[in-house]
Amino acid sequence: MLGGFVTSALGYQAAFLLNALSFVVSALLVASIPSSPAHRPGADAKRTGFLSEFADGGRHVLADPPVLALLSIKPAWACGSAIALVLVQYGSRVFPTGRRARSRSGY
Repeated sequence: MLGGFVTSALGYQAAFLLNALSFVVSALLVASIPSSPAHRPGADAKRTGFLSEFADGGRHVLADPPVLALLSIKPAWACGSAIALVLVQYGSRVFPTGRRARSRSGY
């Protein structure tokens, strides 16, 4: 909603710029959060590769159904939104309105 007000008042370029700046501020705030000592690797911590850590995360997600459900919401929502968009485009071509409808019907 705020983006709509900014766009109407300052234009779309200013809205994009403010949006980008908000992400930078957010990243700086997240980076400033100190990690707890329990999550800091010690000197004797075993270093593993990216793929093994990625696989460990995947096993954790598959073993914890609530985490799997939460991580599945975003892709499912994106697919649903894409399908809705395609249906709108299809419907506007199959059932034309306005000038296109009048020109098809011969009026």
